[in-house]
Amino acid sequence: PIVTVHIGPPLPEDHDGGWARVVDHLCRVCARGVELNVRLLLDAVFSNFLTPDAPSVARMLHDVHSPMLGHNFDPSYTEVCGLDIHE
Repeated sequence: PIVTVHIGPPLPEDHDGGWARVVDHLCRVCARGVELNVRLLLDAVFSNFLTPDAPSVARMLHDVHSPMLGHNFDPSYTEVCGLDIHE
């Protein structure tokens, strides 16, 4: 099975916008996903999200570093965010 999740906007109360908390949480969720054989996909590119662009999604995937975590590419978000899918 696959579960898609949204990251949501940065948290103003955290100096890093909540990045470390999100990475920690995703690491724990992915560890549980290993036990249950469930993959987690970030549906996470949106202008006001913690991951507003492809480089930040790549950084999130790198920081979580789990084979259970991937990215669900939804090109409709690129249009809404004004991103060029060719870049």
